Amino acid sequence: MLVPLLRDRVSLIVFAISAVAVVALDAMPLRLSLICAGLLGIAAGVIGDKAMRTHE
Repeated sequence: MLVPLLRDRVSLIVFAISAVAVVALDAMPLRLSLICAGLLGIAAGVIGDKAMRTHE
């Protein structure tokens, strides 16, 4: 379902960081790994978007 949304480099980076983070942080209690992975994905998206804007 998400594959059509992964069109640009920033989307791929956000997906990869979130996926790795949710697996790496799986030992956290109360499923906090999902929240942390989401926050890391958001941060990666903001940073990636700013980086892409400076290159245009």
